[in-house]
Amino acid sequence: LASDGEGWSTAQVGVTFLIGSFGLMIYSLLVFPRIAKKAPTIRIWIWSWVLPVILFPVFPRLLTWLCARNARGELAGRLGAPIALLNYGAQLTVSILLGSCFITIQLLLNHYVSKLPNSSGQLALANSMLVSTQALVRAISPMVSGGLFTVGIHYEA
Repeated sequence: LASDGEGWSTAQVGVTFLIGSFGLMIYSLLVFPRIAKKAPTIRIWIWSWVLPVILFPVFPRLLTWLCARNARGELAGRLGAPIALLNYGAQLTVSILLGSCFITIQLLLNHYVSKLPNSSGQLALANSMLVSTQALVRAISPMVSGGLFTVGIHYEA
């Protein structure tokens, strides 16, 4: 690890996102349908935000704490595994829970539109607009995240 932050390569960052995406795929196929049978969709959506909102401020502080312990020699060079577990765990949590929000929004929209008059005609339009908006968000978010990361690295130095 580099002395300034994690010092991860592009490949390591890619593997992190791959793990998050794979976790979301498994969750969407195997876990989400079981949860959706037992809980209202809006409650799933709300609870999908709770853990990530807690994790966002905790993750960088925990990472900084681990790096500080390593700098003091308390971890005796064994920092790689705890940081990898923290990183992959945070990525899995955020990818699975916030990624599944796309599913719940789709279900909420379908439920709402199905109750409107002439719902069959409106459902196609609503779904196409939602899918287009989701695609735009998924296309822009890596660019925004990368830009914020670059700004953070630039001003950190």
